[in-house]
Amino acid sequence: MNRFEINANEWYIDAFAYDVFGDPEQLGWLVGWKKSTSERKHLTLTEMEDLQDLYARDYADEPPSKIHAAAETASLLLTLRMEALIQAASARAREEGGLPEDLPVLAGAHEADPVCCLYGKVRPSITRQGPARPVLSSSPPADGSLGIYKIEGGWDEFHNSLPWDLIDHVNEPDE
Repeated sequence: MNRFEINANEWYIDAFAYDVFGDPEQLGWLVGWKKSTSERKHLTLTEMEDLQDLYARDYADEPPSKIHAAAETASLLLTLRMEALIQAASARAREEGGLPEDLPVLAGAHEADPVCCLYGKVRPSITRQGPARPVLSSSPPADGSLGIYKIEGGWDEFHNSLPWDLIDHVNEPDE
């Protein structure tokens, strides 16, 4: 789904097709789609104009701090509702034989954290392995001085810089 908080005039869903299935825990491979509906017609979500007007008003600039928590909550709820829509549609498509049982469907909103992975009766195997995790650097010097680190690792097949795509936080407190 497009970024609804900054695109209040139209909310839509695009479909992307892949010839690989990567690790659902490391979603960097999603940038390498092969086909997309984004060049053609979007699946536009309708009858949400009141909520779109609210977003247009409150996101004209950065949302005021007094509504920031509410805006974040509304964004998460919209993302989850869109994912529920995709889940229901994919379940129906599987029931009617229009979606193979071994074809995964992933749903998420642009630049949002939750991504819903929907499987049929067969969970597909991972066909694209992610790049190796970087070796952790040694501990910082005991004297408290700062070190200089060089990150290098080349490029993946989608022309993403591996050093930066490999940097990931182990868990949220590390962020």
